[in-house]
Amino acid sequence: MKIFLTLAFLVSQSFVHAEEARDFTVRGVVRETRPAKSQLIVKHEEIPGYMDAMTMPFQVRDPKILESVKAGDAITFQLHVTEEDHWIDGVKIVGVGEKDAPRKKVMDIAPFKTGDALPDLALTDERGQPLRLEDYRGKALAVTFIYTRCPLPNFCPLLSEKFRTVQETLLADPAAPKNWQLLSVTIDPENDTPEVLQRYAKTQRADAAHWKFATGELRDITVLGLRSGLEFWEGGSEITHNLRTVVFDAQGRMQKVISENQWTAKELADELRAGAVVGK
Repeated sequence: MKIFLTLAFLVSQSFVHAEEARDFTVRGVVRETRPAKSQLIVKHEEIPGYMDAMTMPFQVRDPKILESVKAGDAITFQLHVTEEDHWIDGVKIVGVGEKDAPRKKVMDIAPFKTGDALPDLALTDERGQPLRLEDYRGKALAVTFIYTRCPLPNFCPLLSEKFRTVQETLLADPAAPKNWQLLSVTIDPENDTPEVLQRYAKTQRADAAHWKFATGELRDITVLGLRSGLEFWEGGSEITHNLRTVVFDAQGRMQKVISENQWTAKELADELRAGAVVGK
């Protein structure tokens, strides 16, 4: 019985530790509610010591919150962040915020279909060197979209963590193909200069031979993002986005678009193994 109680206590303590959160009081204006994704899109003020002022989708655990607010409401709320998750609660309406003009898509571009050719877009890598997507023909290529200022653990940081795990998995496997490449493209080129991306790459322990980071002209990044299923909207310096990862095979053909963040590193590693076969 003592052993059982001790184990139960250790498990409960581990759970408490895993859920231990940093808490922030935030003020902002509701831009959109997304019940299907349990998200509230908020244009928020700076969160000192954590996040710049920007527009972000925040996860909501209590669906009643989404029923209690609407676009244009000025709110305060509590943001809770653990090592692996975040959520908001304690939402209070404190007034009416400045309403945005109706948002328009920047461009009307058809999304990738299976078999579509790798676009020949010109970007710049973390060393400041020219990078063309066309140059990756002959390799299986996985492209995802991030920005380095994003601190929410289950958004951009999670995508980078999964890419790092894919890198480690394939490099550690003697039977894995060698012709594979990971590419993280910033959607915040104004901030994410090559120097910033190079520092970020070091924090991610990226192997430069297999994992590159890229910036470029916002229009080119937007074209690639829209074709991959990203949501890009006019909005000045605001950043609002969903999550997409797209895989191209060694023949330069679109193989798969992976939505959001529920996929595993093993799934992506398996896609790259399959895509690396030349001449299939």
